[in-house]
Amino acid sequence: MSYYGNSDNRYDDNSSYRGNNNMNSSSDRFGSNGQLGNNLSTIQWDLSKLPTFEKNFYYEHPAVKSRSEENAEKWRRNVEITCISRGFVIPKPVLTFEEASMPSFLLSD
Repeated sequence: MSYYGNSDNRYDDNSSYRGNNNMNSSSDRFGSNGQLGNNLSTIQWDLSKLPTFEKNFYYEHPAVKSRSEENAEKWRRNVEITCISRGFVIPKPVLTFEEASMPSFLLSD
């Protein structure tokens, strides 16, 4: 049973949902092959004008900061962790959840 073309049905061909009441056709809205965004142009970003953004969110907890490098190495040996720096600074280990510098709302009960 087909509902299209029946004037007493809300899904007939004269429905505004079908694009017949001065609405743009789907090819106008979505592009020539009906894909959303096909008519968008590529943005040419001028990277020299964008603000510098550094993804460095790590905040070293005072307990971690006060831990000596020798203590950190001793702990790594104890738990059999080997770190190879390859020119990068290896941060001292975080031993408790509180030392992870999580936001206070995550630490509350």
